[in-house]
Amino acid sequence: MNHAFPCGTLPLDFVGTLRARRNAAPVEKLATPGLLDDWFVESGMFDTPPGADEADLDTAVALREVIYELVAALLAGETLPPAGVDAINRQAAGLPVKVQLGPDGVRHSGSVSQGLAALARETVEIVGGA
Repeated sequence: MNHAFPCGTLPLDFVGTLRARRNAAPVEKLATPGLLDDWFVESGMFDTPPGADEADLDTAVALREVIYELVAALLAGETLPPAGVDAINRQAAGLPVKVQLGPDGVRHSGSVSQGLAALARETVEIVGGA
């Protein structure tokens, strides 16, 4: 297993893929498209790797930083940054993860974009909810 999931919510665990972020040399846990695929499978979001490429990785890292920025602003009691709000809303508007019932139970699949949309939607609930 390449990733840890201590937070209990996938968006916050996703933010944790940049370990020791406040240190001089943070550790990037999403250094390759394959590690992003691993994150999606290990998180339980997908049953099989979605097939990430470099562009997907860039989009994922950008989303991770938007989630961090929004949560940090919320925790500090600051106004949410408008650019971050726009970015999370754009990503949240994407297609959902595909869920199907099969002979061996429930299957979850989709593209990286669908996985990131799911993370964005959950972030909207976390940041905008009670």
